[in-house]
Amino acid sequence: MRAAIVVALLAVCAVAVKIPAHPTTQSSGLSLAEIQKFNALKETNMGRIIIGLAELHLKGDAPIKRLIKGLEDFVEELNQGIASENAAFETKRASHQATIQALNTRIGEAKAEIASRQSRINAVLTPRLNQAQSEIERDSELINQKRAALVEAANNREHEHNSYLERVNEHNEAITAIDEALPLLNLSLIH
Repeated sequence: MRAAIVVALLAVCAVAVKIPAHPTTQSSGLSLAEIQKFNALKETNMGRIIIGLAELHLKGDAPIKRLIKGLEDFVEELNQGIASENAAFETKRASHQATIQALNTRIGEAKAEIASRQSRINAVLTPRLNQAQSEIERDSELINQKRAALVEAANNREHEHNSYLERVNEHNEAITAIDEALPLLNLSLIH
């Protein structure tokens, strides 16, 4: 398509060299549509270059066929450049697609791993957590009961110890009283 456009531009240029700076249909022998195309061509950078080359070429008395050949070669170079750019773009696009595919695969694997771990949490760890919390509550209650029993046992032991001390004290008093009474009794028997 570009080659056709360039060839059309060349044809216009070949005629354009003979067109005055401000062409009219009468002065150039061109139709109004051709004059409009020529003016539109002069508005583009490439159009100005081609028209400038055509004018230079004709001023130098060189055959227009050499200009056309040069421009066709230029078009070929442009097409090769575009092909090279397209190949580089396709390579980069393929690399980009591979990267996207790899990332999507990794995202999918990560989502599957998250789902697996969440499933394990729900199926195994949450019940174990609930069970462990129940056991902790039961053990805490048992500890509280044992502490209360320990306090009660300590109080009972202290009460029993105090009773024991009172009995020991009473026994010691009784022994002391008997020890004091025995000599008196022995004296009364002797007399």
